Amino acid sequence: MKEPIRSSLLTVMNEYLVARTEKFSNHPLGHFVRKEIPNLFKNLSFINDKKYIVKASVGKGNWTYVPWIAIMDRDVTKSTQEGFYIVYLFREDMKAVYLTLAQGVTKTSKAEIAKIKEEIRGFVQSSKRINKDDHIFLGNSDTAMAYAYSTAIYIEYSSDQLPSEELLQEDLKEMLNIYEKYKNYVKETSKKKKGKGNQWFLEKIIEALEFFGGSAHLKEINDYFDKNYGDELTIYKDWPAIVRQQIYLHSSDADKVFKGVPGDENDIFYSVKGKGKGFWGLRKYKQNENEMNVIKEEITDYLSYSELVNHIHQYIQSKGFLYSFEEVANLFLSFKTKPFVILSGISGTGKTKMVQWFAESVGATDENGQFTLIPVRPDWNDSSDLLGYVDIQGDFKEGPLTKVIKQAVKEPDKPFIVLLDEMNLARVEYYFSDLLSVMESRKWVDGEIVSSPLLTEEMAGYELIFPNNLYIIGTVNMDETTYPFSKKVLDRANTIEFNRVDLENLDFLKDLNKKDPLKITNHYLKPEYLHLKDVYEKHPNVVHEVTKELVKINKILEAMYAHVGYRVRDEICFYLAYNEEAELLDFNQALDFSIRQKILPRLSGSDRRIDQVLKDLYRLFTNKEFDEALDDYEHDIEMAKYPESAKKVLEMIRRLEEDGFTSFWIS
Repeated sequence: MKEPIRSSLLTVMNEYLVARTEKFSNHPLGHFVRKEIPNLFKNLSFINDKKYIVKASVGKGNWTYVPWIAIMDRDVTKSTQEGFYIVYLFREDMKAVYLTLAQGVTKTSKAEIAKIKEEIRGFVQSSKRINKDDHIFLGNSDTAMAYAYSTAIYIEYSSDQLPSEELLQEDLKEMLNIYEKYKNYVKETSKKKKGKGNQWFLEKIIEALEFFGGSAHLKEINDYFDKNYGDELTIYKDWPAIVRQQIYLHSSDADKVFKGVPGDENDIFYSVKGKGKGFWGLRKYKQNENEMNVIKEEITDYLSYSELVNHIHQYIQSKGFLYSFEEVANLFLSFKTKPFVILSGISGTGKTKMVQWFAESVGATDENGQFTLIPVRPDWNDSSDLLGYVDIQGDFKEGPLTKVIKQAVKEPDKPFIVLLDEMNLARVEYYFSDLLSVMESRKWVDGEIVSSPLLTEEMAGYELIFPNNLYIIGTVNMDETTYPFSKKVLDRANTIEFNRVDLENLDFLKDLNKKDPLKITNHYLKPEYLHLKDVYEKHPNVVHEVTKELVKINKILEAMYAHVGYRVRDEICFYLAYNEEAELLDFNQALDFSIRQKILPRLSGSDRRIDQVLKDLYRLFTNKEFDEALDDYEHDIEMAKYPESAKKVLEMIRRLEEDGFTSFWIS
């Protein structure tokens, strides 16, 4: 290609907005950006493939708001999540692209980003073309603003006035020259100011092991170094080798390297699971482990939301369950939106296992008490079956949920997941109404979300509130043995359906790639929005777009008095805001999930009104009139703005025609 830079930039700016409205998987533009653009840049005479890594991205699992092309010096960083590097950042509206020297935002604090940014600007000499200010504008999304904040210097190119290939290459050469000089400056100053000897490494290894409770895998130790001292380690070509060497030099279990006497002051570490397993512990902890109650935690709090959801998805797949990335992302966002989710579907589709593997993938297990399965009994008729009751002697007997809540309160940084299995074997309104009311009572107090009490001191001897690290999910089946849900319950939950069955899939019989669980902190799942104004401050466009669509839907639903209220609107806005921040789903795709699981479950009936409402919704979702003479609606569904909702509405129309009655629920 004669104009590799110019052609690459123009292709993205001309095609990206249309591509974002289309399916992400296997899209030709995604392939071009990820595969072809890096090769085009690597073929430039001044880009040394041995020196530089070239990566380009349009997102992971879904389209990002700000696609990018990064050029990273291997001596500085190999990941866009950390360090500093050259990166082309495209504006959200594709009207401009910026050549920047920027920083990774995932593993770098805002304070550190600001410090490095000012340092780079002070280092760079005045230039007519290079800007050294904060006036770069990439868009209004959180991603765009984070990238803009990380930018130290930049050159702006307008889409309608893109310079010649010659000038673009000259600009990139100049930026590479600045990059190289600043790298060397950092290296030299780091040697003077931050050069660490073996004693420093030894002290930090001990510090890491103490953080993990006395023992950890070598990978965990390295992750601790990377997270806490990454900037200080850039001067070392292979610092993990230094870490490993210091462990071996101070452990008699590494007998070929250890030069001391077993048990002396230099024999600091021991092999926890035997030689070659990679697990190391502090010997002083081993000696006192009965007294110290040593607990090893692998807590991850620096993953992006997209990385976390990818991990959960892969973990569930490794167990032989066929759920898409989008389905897993939807479950994650639903948890984030409201700590109460309903999973429906025909019996045997793996709803219970799905929840179990989801919980296990993030470190919540039955063994550590963070995952609890509570089977619902048909005779439950009030909250005492969950929360507890006062017996005939006046003593309070704790219910199964109360025990979980008490533990969750003690460990607020850990998520606790409760599965109410076969939730509608009893009337949900009877035994769950107190919990629903308390969920709605939550409010901001001194920057924290606080609820009204579930249990009072008069009743239980202590006050119990609904903690922000508790998440309840109910599995339901719809048959002659179960009860339907009232709108009161449905308005307060996301109802996710799992009915897809693929009997031909036998992958679970094969050896699947093992995926280890992570142990996340609660900040990934905990709510950040309680009121619409909380969302509006950060995402006004989301509120306006959602409201516009819901107004259209409500006009249709009013015909059968089924229109939604403020609570549903607010929670859909929360869902869309969290999605925008996490960059998991396309906007329409996320809204499609929300419509299907917040609005459609409320619809049922047997008369002409429900028939007309469903057909009007079909027209709104597909932009096509429902044609009763048509046998194949596949094309309508495929081209629909909200395909999942359209598919469900079509199913409900057909059921009305066949049975004379319809509802969201399959029975």
